[in-house]
Amino acid sequence: MALIENLKALSLANGSSGDESAVRKVILAALAEIPDCEAAVDGVGNILVEKHGANRAEKRVMFCARMDEAGFIIRNIDENGFITFECVGKVDPRVVIGRRVLIGDAAVPALVGSKALHMLDKSEDGVLADTDKLYFDIGADSKEEAERRVHIGDRAVFEGSFCEFGDGFAMGKALEGRAGCAALLELLSAPAKYDFCACFAVRKEVEGVGCGAAAFTLAPDAAVIVDGAPAGDIPAVSGDKRSCELGKGVVTAFKDGRTIYDTALCRRLPEICAANGIPMQVKRNFTEYSLGEDIHAAKGGVRTICAEYPVRYARSSGAVLKISDLEHEVKLLKALSTELARA
Repeated sequence: MALIENLKALSLANGSSGDESAVRKVILAALAEIPDCEAAVDGVGNILVEKHGANRAEKRVMFCARMDEAGFIIRNIDENGFITFECVGKVDPRVVIGRRVLIGDAAVPALVGSKALHMLDKSEDGVLADTDKLYFDIGADSKEEAERRVHIGDRAVFEGSFCEFGDGFAMGKALEGRAGCAALLELLSAPAKYDFCACFAVRKEVEGVGCGAAAFTLAPDAAVIVDGAPAGDIPAVSGDKRSCELGKGVVTAFKDGRTIYDTALCRRLPEICAANGIPMQVKRNFTEYSLGEDIHAAKGGVRTICAEYPVRYARSSGAVLKISDLEHEVKLLKALSTELARA
């Protein structure tokens, strides 16, 4: 199944914000095999795609997914070869200690180290260490040896794995963003009734320039955000914090962070989903930064909505999604490519 094959390849590719070249390579290779698509890379690294349909669209529609993942950047190498780092994007310190990471283009393996439990002072016992007190151990005996393998400014990401498991679930690194790329490739692979454009954006985790630059270049009338929505269907989370749930279909919202989605288009989404047999849920937690923040302010303004999929454990070494939700996502994107083109 192409969707799962692409999802696996994208999950295993390494690409922290500002260093998405490996992910870009996977996507460009896939796009080269898709008919009626023209792809180009812009100045900041976005992949911009024109999909030619059977008819010219009345309204120009852009679908936007993102390529990057949260990761790390090396800031110092000490005399003993230990490496200190900063986070690139939001990384939960609780999921970092003891994890394996891969550094740089050579994917140098390292372990995230910290002071051992039996060495903690009383004041440190039971206190979660900040990431500035952690370090990478690459098995070097000196600074000189470490510098032969890694350099200040190198990027690092969690070491990835991917598998399908349980009752139709998948787990893997960076699925919160890469599943959107896989869904967008599925959309682009299908014959289109109307022309549309697409963007695989860079630097979402650092709230960067990627999607805004793409929207400026592509100049759409309407945009659809294709990204993961943080799911709250886990123990110890209840009420409004259970923002969305796996297995209950696609996710939309009226607001995310500073993004106010187009109300009229948001009201149409349930009708489109119902007409196409797509289960839909509305996000109940609006705190997340969205790609739409930079898109809807581009040029003269872009009518923007989100069509997302629920994901557990984002920004960690492994996220979880339900494959049926991603299949429904693809189905919705195909419907929107027709409905919004004639809006």
